Parts: sequence; structure tokens; C-alpha cells
Amino acid sequence: MPGLLPEGWLSGSRIVFTKKGRFQAELRLVPHSSKVPHELTGKTWKAREALVEQFEAKEVCPPLEEDPLGHMPPRQQSGSSDLSLEEDLARLVFDHSFHRALVPTGVPSKFQILPEVRVVFFDVYGTLFLGMRTEPFPAIGWEADSALARVIQAAGLRLVGSWEGLSGLLAELIARCQQMLRQTGVDYPEVDIPAIWGTFLQELQREGKLAPVQVSLSLLRRLALHWEVVRNPVWPAPGLPECLRELHQRGYQLGIISNAQFYCRILFETLLGQPLEKLGFSSKLVFFSYEQGWAKPGSRLFELAVASLADMGFAPAQALHVGNDVLQDIMPAQRAGFRTALLAQDRYNLMLGKDDGVSPRPQPDLILSTLSQLLQCLPGCK
Repeated sequence: MPGLLPEGWLSGSRIVFTKKGRFQAELRLVPHSSKVPHELTGKTWKAREALVEQFEAKEVCPPLEEDPLGHMPPRQQSGSSDLSLEEDLARLVFDHSFHRALVPTGVPSKFQILPEVRVVFFDVYGTLFLGMRTEPFPAIGWEADSALARVIQAAGLRLVGSWEGLSGLLAELIARCQQMLRQTGVDYPEVDIPAIWGTFLQELQREGKLAPVQVSLSLLRRLALHWEVVRNPVWPAPGLPECLRELHQRGYQLGIISNAQFYCRILFETLLGQPLEKLGFSSKLVFFSYEQGWAKPGSRLFELAVASLADMGFAPAQALHVGNDVLQDIMPAQRAGFRTALLAQDRYNLMLGKDDGVSPRPQPDLILSTLSQLLQCLPGCK
């Protein structure tokens, strides 16, 4: 595809199209050199979009046998390599990101003009970045154990003996930490995932399952991010950069209220080519669960957002929260006094929650099937 891909990127064998099991189609666009550019241009994004559109139209993709965990070579135990940490993490994201055709939800859209809105908050996962799996990756069990062992080995660490039970231990440590936080009064706790991985490595060494290793924060961040992108590969929602740019130009303040770990910021920089601030998000209006220690559907993140809005001269009713999850987005946002939009882009990313037949299901102000439809309801506030 001459002239379409930016310099330094390959089309041939490094763009992988497969048709296996639960995925209709996968697209991976990977830099040819080991260096991943920090800044991706608009041309790069358009190239990706064009590739996706071209190959989505194909009903059959040529089969390809490949390592399901990507092409990353092992790193040194210390975490040092010829790549900087930032480039290493970006390459992990690239190696595991792919696109599939979205599946309609069948949920009817609901539109109205919201002239009073001045601030737009977004959830991240399932809203701005869509999960590409159509079946959940198992948290524990042999498949998870095998994948986790490969993640550990890819970081240059050496497991001793059987890797059976690895995923169960990691899940247990997370659950134990969450329980401890609940006992301190945090109703919906968020864990420090690098710290969890540090404890995990200590436990493995104590049990004689891991050879001695010099643990560093960079190593823990690499392990945590690699495990995340293996379990939950994502791709930007259709029209995302254009929607953010247009909202910003129309004068809206942009924010985020989302359950997320540190690698969420890396997704923006890697898959969209810019940090949050360059994409139009106000640093005063970004609330990630990992930075606060509290998660949705608890009210804490929304309370912080309300306080920040007040400091900026806005009332809760002047804010719109856009999310894919009725329980974690629509309900707590409505309790905080926000207007709400349910984003029903894909069957496998829409979370409607269980209808108990007693409590009425909350009704969002908007129901949208694409991000671009949001622009029809927000005419501008300049």
C-alpha cells in the first residue's frame, strides 16, 4: 500500500489478519523499527483508519499461525534494554492492539439537544477504547496460568518448575488487598497494581517458583501493562479523535471519570499519538480510580468531579457523563446531578446491568450508537 503508511511502518507481514475462534478479524499495525515514535501524526491515524476500513470489508482473512502473546523478545531482569521504558511499554500496546468489526447492540437511540451542558466527562474502557474480545479472558485457570507465565518470561524472568496456579495467586493477592481497603472504609477500592505485582514476585520467590530477580518499578510497570493488554486488548472507538477535537473547538471542557490503572494514559499516547492534555482534556477534570484509590460505581470519583466543577464555576447539571455501563456510569452520574449519555457502540462493550424487576432501570438523557452522534446533541457553548 505505497504512500498510505507513514515512514517507518510496514504493511506486509507485520500487519496481521487472522480469522480464528471468537474474532471475526484482527488488525495490528506495528512499527518496523524497534523505536516507537512518541508523536503519531494525523496521517498515521488516517492510515490506520483506512487499513481498518479496507480489511473490514473482507469476509475471509488468510489464516496465520502466531504467538498469541505477540512478538516481544525477552528483556533483561533489571528491566533495562535498548529501548526506553516508555518505548517498551508503547511497543507492548502496539503488539497486542487490534481491531474487529463492531456488533450492533439493537438498543434504540435517544437524542435531545442539551444546551445547558458546558463540561463533558467520559468513561474510558468500553467508551473511548473498546474491548476487542468477544469472550472474557479467564482470570484464573490453565489458560490464564500459561499466558501469565509467558508475560513473566517475556520480561526476562525465569520461572522454576510448574507455572500452575500463577493466575490464582495473582487474583488472590488482588482480592486480599481489596478486602483490606474495604475494612478501612473504601466501599469500592482500587488497588495499586504495580505494588500487587511486587508482592506477587515476592511470593513466587518465597515459594521457590521464581529465580532471584532485582525488582524495579519499571519492571513492575512492564509486567502489569503486558498482562493487561494480553487479557484486555482495546482499540479506539470509531471517530474518537474527531469527536474530541470538535467538542473542544465548540468550547466544551473535557474530562474523564473512569476505573483505570496507570497504563490507561499510555493507551492514549500510544494509540492516539498524544497525551490527554493535547487531546483537549483538562487536568482538573481527569479522575482515574488508580490515582484516587476509589473506583466506580462508588460515589467518590464523582464527588471529586463535582468539587472541581464548583471551583471552575460550573454546576453538576452543566456536566454530561458519557459511558457504556448503566451501573458504573449512568447511576452514579445521575446521583451526582450530572446529565448522562449511554454509549451503545458494540454488543460486547455495552453493560446494561441486571434488571431486578423491582428498582426501575435508570433512564439516561441520551442513548447513542456512535461517538459522532454526541455532536448532534451538543451544539456548542461559546
